[in-house]
Order: sequence, then C-alpha cells, then structure tokens
Amino acid sequence: MNATSKSLADISAVLVAGGKGSRLGAVTRTLPKALVPVSGLPVIQHIIDSCVAAGVRKFRVSIGHLADAIEDFLGDGSAFGAEVTLYREVVPLGTAGSLIAMADDLNSTFMLIYADVIFAMDLAAMFEHHQRRAGLCTALVRPATRPFSSDLVSVESDGRIRSFISRNQMDQSIRTGAVLAPVFFFEPEILTFIPAEPPADLQKDVLAAALAADERIFAYSACDYVQDIGTPEGLLAANKILRIRETTATIPAAD
Repeated sequence: MNATSKSLADISAVLVAGGKGSRLGAVTRTLPKALVPVSGLPVIQHIIDSCVAAGVRKFRVSIGHLADAIEDFLGDGSAFGAEVTLYREVVPLGTAGSLIAMADDLNSTFMLIYADVIFAMDLAAMFEHHQRRAGLCTALVRPATRPFSSDLVSVESDGRIRSFISRNQMDQSIRTGAVLAPVFFFEPEILTFIPAEPPADLQKDVLAAALAADERIFAYSACDYVQDIGTPEGLLAANKILRIRETTATIPAAD
C-alpha cells in the first residue's frame, strides 16, 4: 500500500450525500441534508471549497434523497473548480454501500467525507500521515465531549485503532475518549470488506470487519474543528462556529 507518494490532486474525494437527514425534521423534507445552509452556503459547498483549497479536484458524490436538487446544484463541478461525478442510489445503501457502485473508479488511495460536516484542518498533512503510516485507513478522530452519546475509538500509543467501544457497552466510569469524525483516507482494498448486501455501515460493518482481520487502521487528530450538522443542535453549533470564524480568529470547541 502507498508505494508511491502522491498529492491530493492525484486522488478522488468521495462525498456521502445520500442520506435523508431525518433528525433535522422539517428542514430536510424538501431539502437534502447536503444542501442545508450553514452561514449562507450549503454544507456540501463548504466541504468542496475546503477540499479544492487543499488541492483536491476530483469528487465522486453518492446521492439518493432528493437527488435532483443536489445534481442541479453541483452540476459537473466546474462552478467550484472541481470535477464532479454523481452516483445515484436507487435504494438507501448506507454510509459504505455506495462505494460498490464506484468500485471501478476507486483503484487507488481515496478520501471519504460525510457530506454533513464542516471542518477546518490541514488535509494535506493528514494525507501525508496516511501515506507515511502505510495503513489501510486513516480516520480523523476528535475528543468525545459526551462519551455516552457515541461509540468510542480505542487508540493505542502508536496511533493504531484497535477497536470500537459501543455506547451500549460502556462502563459508567468512562468519562473521556475519542470518537470517529467523518473524514477518512482509504486504500482501495477497503472495498473487499463491504458486505455484498446493502445497506452497509462504514463503522459497524466495514471498519469493524477490517479491524477483525487485523488490518492497520490509524487515528489522526490534528484538526482545528469538526462539527456535524445532522441534528438541530449540530446545525446551530456549526452556524455559530462559522459566524465566529468570520469575525474573529477565536474558534470555539465543537460540541
């Protein structure tokens, strides 16, 4: 894996944008979650702009719920200085199932981001870290501010992820830890761990199977902020982060 050093211009970014966003209630009944505005721009535009600024040019986007609206907005990507290829889900495929439709186009290292987050980080540094560690996957992690609301990631001193700790199995003494943030770098071999029958969840089905096979998956934590907008509370927090970013250099910690 990672035999030849590459730049972000050499790889594709996969954006997972097919979900319904049901936790946002009425907001996503007529608007796909990827187009929900954050500080005046659709969240997917924030993601693409950040990736393009880092050097990424090729995007592969899975769409499902209200797919026409996303297709109309993104077009071929040229308006954003990018090349966009869309993959339409006929039925919900989950956070990993859509990769099967892209498999022929994912024959080298690729990045994957859920299209419902805002973030500020050095993507090139994370990619360099991924290539240096030569693992199957590098996953962005962040401190868990509410340990019992998400599955935790067990990370060893060398940065290798060994397991996930289910929120339903946590000891009440656990007060801190790390959780996955939805920014990843993958080698194409990850596709072999996707179940044949969708839907497939990236963490529970794919990454868990890779860990069970003793594949090398590493954590990366150097990120100024990352905030999902998949809940009303998250959307409010994301808007707050960007409003403050626009007016001051001080960025509050993401919830």
